[in-house]
Amino acid sequence: MKIPMYPSPSQRRRASLKELYSAKGGHRSSPQLSRGNGSSATIRNPARAAKIKRWDGKRRTTTVWDSLRHDPELWDPDGDCLVHLYEAGQSKRGASLRLSLADIKASKSRPFLRLHRPLLAQDISMSADQAASIDGESLYTDSPPAQYEIHVPAPSHLSREDALRYHLTTRNFFAWMFQLPIVGSRLGEALIALVDRMNNWRADKQQNREEILAYLDNQEYTDFRQCPDHSLAILQLAERYEFRDLWTDAFVHCVGMNENLIISGEFESTSSASKAMIMRSSLEMNVRLERAGRSLGDFLEDDLSRAYLGVGNDARVHLGIKSSSTFEIVNSHDQAFRAIQIFLALILRWKIRLLASVSNQWAERGASTNSLSINVF
Repeated sequence: MKIPMYPSPSQRRRASLKELYSAKGGHRSSPQLSRGNGSSATIRNPARAAKIKRWDGKRRTTTVWDSLRHDPELWDPDGDCLVHLYEAGQSKRGASLRLSLADIKASKSRPFLRLHRPLLAQDISMSADQAASIDGESLYTDSPPAQYEIHVPAPSHLSREDALRYHLTTRNFFAWMFQLPIVGSRLGEALIALVDRMNNWRADKQQNREEILAYLDNQEYTDFRQCPDHSLAILQLAERYEFRDLWTDAFVHCVGMNENLIISGEFESTSSASKAMIMRSSLEMNVRLERAGRSLGDFLEDDLSRAYLGVGNDARVHLGIKSSSTFEIVNSHDQAFRAIQIFLALILRWKIRLLASVSNQWAERGASTNSLSINVF
């Protein structure tokens, strides 16, 4: 298993999102992430009771996840490093992950490797002082090829629940490293915990910001269309770490999907301030749309009146306009329908202006408007 190339940095994020939206424009999007059953580990796992989910942004699905003690996605048969989620000698349940030590080193996670030094599997009891330095080009350069082991226990003072969250974040750290989907009870909380861990286990915080943005785009968690889970989760992350552009994108989609947000599991974790702003912006948007709808109900009467254009009833019938009530905006929450109405009204305004320019010709020729056919489109 090799670490994939990271996508473009954050300054190109908007361009990559535009390409993503264009590429997926014809695909069907579900209003919410679909739910399903995932594979379960054969060993009993507390993750099952905690309702841990795997968040697949590319497929827009969530599945129940119970593979903390053995994760098939992060188990490379050719890997030379076993990762244990407990202290050396404290458990016999085996490793949870199997990866390549070279790939772990390539991720520029030296603080992590200093804190959790890889040890030879055949000599796991050796002290940290005996372990080779990770600052060199390779570890155990004088030893024959062998399998390594890394132990990443949760801090002893944590409760059982907090220890489980700590282990899930450890797993997600490696999932980020190998560009795989994240797991957790809630997507927003899992992403925030991941960034916290990246800042602890990697030295360059600015690079962490760029790479988490690249990871979000790669996993398509930033595809917010008709997906309250993604929108709310990324809104929480962007609010916590002040990703301005990301926050704006997520917020706009939350406002547009305001009526569906409450059915998302991410809604409970969203801050009260964000909820209030979404509600206020949604109300303001609806008020503006209602005003636009009312104005559309009036402007056609004036523009098509005999006093303004000299267009009589026959010409109005020829245009297919019987009454301005055709363009009244009903009290509906279907914003797409409203947008179509506004667009059609603008087209008709342009059509009216064109007809006004030739109205004098109609009078001079004395032709009947019923027999006149002008193709204006």
